[in-house]
Amino acid sequence: MNIYQRLSAIKNLTAYLLLSATLLSLSACKKDKDNDDKLDNTTARRVLLVNEGGFQFGNASLSVYLPDSLQVFNDLFRSANNAALGDVAQSAIYRDSLLYVVVNNSTKVEVLDRTTFERKTTINIPGSSPRHIHFISSEKAYLTDLYADKIWIFNPTTNTVLSSIDVNGWTEEMVAIGTDVYVPERTTLNGPYRANILVINSGSNQITKTIPLVGEPNSIVKDNLDNVWVLCNSNTSKSKAAMLYKISATTQSISDSFAFASAASPTCLRVNKQGNSLYYYAKGIYKMAATDNTLPVSAFISTSGKNVYALNIDPTNEDIYISDALDYVQSASISRYDKNANLIQSFVAGINTNQFVFE
Repeated sequence: MNIYQRLSAIKNLTAYLLLSATLLSLSACKKDKDNDDKLDNTTARRVLLVNEGGFQFGNASLSVYLPDSLQVFNDLFRSANNAALGDVAQSAIYRDSLLYVVVNNSTKVEVLDRTTFERKTTINIPGSSPRHIHFISSEKAYLTDLYADKIWIFNPTTNTVLSSIDVNGWTEEMVAIGTDVYVPERTTLNGPYRANILVINSGSNQITKTIPLVGEPNSIVKDNLDNVWVLCNSNTSKSKAAMLYKISATTQSISDSFAFASAASPTCLRVNKQGNSLYYYAKGIYKMAATDNTLPVSAFISTSGKNVYALNIDPTNEDIYISDALDYVQSASISRYDKNANLIQSFVAGINTNQFVFE
């Protein structure tokens, strides 16, 4: 989520807010025909869609797509719990029989049955603005945060907060290689400029290294050769273009870098299951091998006319899922492509689909 862009639009465009409220009211009255058939608890393969909703509208939701039968089921948390999920569903992650859903502006993590979506418990973290979870063990997990200058540590067995790690900015989605957890650190709203990758030893919970970057990191993955890849925004104050960095886990330093054209704003860095192909969005979906020495010139999938908000790759067959947020008020339009970039299906999910989670 580009939070600066979204907050600026919400604060400065009163007319937009009035239109949003009207359209949301109308959409609430419209029955979703895809929910005429109830999602059953069979072993059919599922793709979970996290729909963050509108900031301060409290209309976050969860959807499930069945790729084999081409069916979609929306608003599943409300159906299972007769309650709203909350304000801004930021991310979700599976662990054993449970699904953890991070609800950013509601300062909580909902712990659900992964099949039925029934609430098991809620982890409330007052003063937080949580973002992403990374499980270390059965008794330890990290939870990044937007505003708190902390990474929260909680016990996923008891679902209680244990302590925290002090940081100096907004932290995001994490990857781990061995006992080292790589964490993007960027600037909080109105805070001092931050553009780093933090390396945390998951045994001691200590930051062992800070890797400076030219621009703020917006997404991170790891490949099959134990390299960490980081996609960074441009740094206009230093006239620096957006960059893709490769960090060696052996040396914990940048081993290669790729500069984008000055006007590019790449986001949504993703990797396939094999760890040998990278994907990202930059006014088109681009694909490159993790061994390539240059950025690709041509888009793998054209996204002309789309407001791309999320991207991910199905580990089963390398199908490519793209979320089009449209105007951030309507329900998102989802496009599914096969690994050769052929469109399989388009369908409607919830508002602002920001993540695809594969079982």
